[in-house]
Amino acid sequence: MGYWWSERAASGPLAGDKTGHYEGGSYVLWLYTARMRDEIAPDRKRLRAEGYDYAQPAGYFVTICVQDRARLFGEITENRASLSTAGLMVQAQWSAIPGYYPFVERDTFVVMPNHLHGILILQPVDGEMPPASLSDIIGTFKSRTTHLYAQGVRIAGWPPYPGQLWQRSFHDRIIRGDRHLERLREYVEGNPGNWPWDAENPESSQAVATIPVGDRGLR
Repeated sequence: MGYWWSERAASGPLAGDKTGHYEGGSYVLWLYTARMRDEIAPDRKRLRAEGYDYAQPAGYFVTICVQDRARLFGEITENRASLSTAGLMVQAQWSAIPGYYPFVERDTFVVMPNHLHGILILQPVDGEMPPASLSDIIGTFKSRTTHLYAQGVRIAGWPPYPGQLWQRSFHDRIIRGDRHLERLREYVEGNPGNWPWDAENPESSQAVATIPVGDRGLR
C-alpha cells in the first residue's frame, strides 16, 4: 500500500518549522535547557495547521496526552515501556483503529506512562477523500479508551483519572515525505529511552527531546 503525501504538507504552514534536527542519516536530539523549554512550549499550543484539511489522504504523527500528565499507563524500566493493564488496553485500542476505519493504515506507535505517540496514514477510498477526518478518528479512540478505563476503575481498581482521561485536544505533525516518516518512526521507537528528557515527564531533567520535522519541500 502506497503512502500519500499532501502538497500542503510539503509547502504549507509547517514547512518552515525548524524545531527538529537531522544530520548524517540519523536523527540527532536537540537538548534544551529549562529556559529554552519555556521558549518552545508555546509552539506546542498550535495544535492544528491553519487552513489544512485533516480529512485529506496524508500521513500524520499524533501525540495524545493524559490529563494533568498523570502516569496511568505504566512505567519506563531500563529504557522500555512496562505497561499496566490500563496501558495494555490503550495499546490494544490504538491497534484496533483500522478495524473501525479501514482506510487508516496504522504505522509505528508507542504507549508511554502518560501519553501516546502514533503514526496514522489516511488513504483515499475509491479515489475520493477518506470518509472521516483525523479528529474523528482520534475522537473515537478517546471515547473508547475513556469508556474502558472507567470500567477498569469500577471493576478492577485502576487509578481514577483527574476529571477526564485525556487532554481536550491532541498534537499532530503532517508527514511530508518518506525521509520525514523514517525520522518520526525513529523518534517513536526511541521514545522510552528518551523518557528522562521527555517534555511530558513531570520528573524530567532540564533537557527536552524534540520531535523531528520535515525539510522544506521534502517529498
